[in-house]
Amino acid sequence: MKLQKMYEHIVDSNLCVENKLNYQSVIDLIIDRLHTNSDDNLFIDCTLNRKWTKKQVLDSSLNFAYYLINDCKLAKGEIICFVTQNSDIHAIGIIGSLAAGLVYCCQPHHSTESEIRDNVSKIKPSVLVCYEQNVEQVINIANSFPFVKKILMTDKPQDNSEHNIDFPISLENIFTIERDYQFKLPVNSQLTETATFVLSSGSTGQPKAIIKTNKNLLSTVEALAHREISKLTPNDIMLSSNFCHISGQRCLLSTIDGNAQLAIIRVDEDLEDVYHNIHKYNITTAFLIPTQLNYLAKHCDTIDKNYLKSLKDVVTGAASLSETTYRCIVDKFAFEKFRICYGMSEVGWVTQTPLCEIKNVDNNCIVGKVVPNTQIKIIDENGKSLPANTSGQICIGGEQVTPGYLENKEENEKLFTADGYLKSGDIGYYDDNHFIYIVGRIKDVINVERVIVRPAELESILLSHRDVMNTAVIGVKDEERIEVPMAFVTVVNGSQVTPKELIDYVDSRVNYYKKLRGGLKILEAFPMTSLKKINKSELRRLYT
Repeated sequence: MKLQKMYEHIVDSNLCVENKLNYQSVIDLIIDRLHTNSDDNLFIDCTLNRKWTKKQVLDSSLNFAYYLINDCKLAKGEIICFVTQNSDIHAIGIIGSLAAGLVYCCQPHHSTESEIRDNVSKIKPSVLVCYEQNVEQVINIANSFPFVKKILMTDKPQDNSEHNIDFPISLENIFTIERDYQFKLPVNSQLTETATFVLSSGSTGQPKAIIKTNKNLLSTVEALAHREISKLTPNDIMLSSNFCHISGQRCLLSTIDGNAQLAIIRVDEDLEDVYHNIHKYNITTAFLIPTQLNYLAKHCDTIDKNYLKSLKDVVTGAASLSETTYRCIVDKFAFEKFRICYGMSEVGWVTQTPLCEIKNVDNNCIVGKVVPNTQIKIIDENGKSLPANTSGQICIGGEQVTPGYLENKEENEKLFTADGYLKSGDIGYYDDNHFIYIVGRIKDVINVERVIVRPAELESILLSHRDVMNTAVIGVKDEERIEVPMAFVTVVNGSQVTPKELIDYVDSRVNYYKKLRGGLKILEAFPMTSLKKINKSELRRLYT
């Protein structure tokens, strides 16, 4: 939706883009940067201690692009979906997919079969890319959908593999198959065309694919490349976020744009291993979520400042940071640059404290100022723009903002204001100096370790139990995991079911992130709204 110019109570960035990226697509930017100092290292796979130069990445990604077009007979705009963990192979696969003119997306590797099926049915990918641990699951899913033309794997299977199947060809092998050098690559793409999807889910529980155009992604890279925000240099080694998140895609693109190196950890749930690799590979910059910083704060006696002496620039976001953790990071670790940011998949990076103003910020509730290419306004329930120091819904405008969700007219109609700003679903305000504060969220989702959990799914499982009459699931704060699900139920008359039985019933049917770690309460009756809906706000007030 086109953003209309409205100047009343609009917060704009006081920073201008320093280096305009005059490219028509992200793949044009990538190819151009890979030709510069091509013998320099680009990727480090920390798990395998394997490094790739820019030249190796360029050759391998274009070989893969040629395979997708010539062997798989894929056309521009078709979708490739990775259901795999982070790796060097995955990163090169992203570049190759974009070079072939495909739309890239990634489903988290820990997803259940039903979650994968839901998203595959929604986005209709022509190619599914798996890894050895989920190859049989992905093959079973692909067989259910005739639009899936090809199944690939990232790495070559292990010699001692327990899977008794014919493995799909691996990207690792495809990278070594030389292309026809007369074939023109990359495929041309335009600013308004879709480059990637970021898979998400709304409070309705329905899977959604967030459209990210070339313009969206280039605008994010431009904004963060400002010297006051997060400019990277050839001396930097960045820790990669997961590629299924917008932060992971940003890490990949910003690293390439800045001629830096990207350090990739295959499984980042082991926090001890994360900090070990920061130490081992002299990583200089990282986006660390609050759960990772909580771990650091609680282990500050064993993981001290000297152990992480290479780490100069730390940005955190995705959830609120507790005052205790904030004080520990600021006082005990004293990173040269430490800031809290605010963003969302539908946009990218929205706010971050400029480096020149770090000394003016000593508050864990401040998420910075608006970055270049972005505007913010705060609105009330009637859509009216609000002045400074007045809380309301944060709405975001600018070139980073998605055009919407894939084939989801109902959600798209609710996503934007009349003048084209994206409704974040978050409550906040700005002060007289235009620092942004986040107060809370109005979205009915639960953020467990940066993984979005849908209450509707857990409610549906509980309602399938014979003793459950009604149910509601909310998120409650957890210092280790950001939030965890907590359930409430009313039961049929005469039932003797216990909370533990119901918790076990749910936990046996869901993955790690969806377990009812917040507990379960059996109520006599639910608080209800005037419309006879369960009042979740009242549940939070009464029980959390």
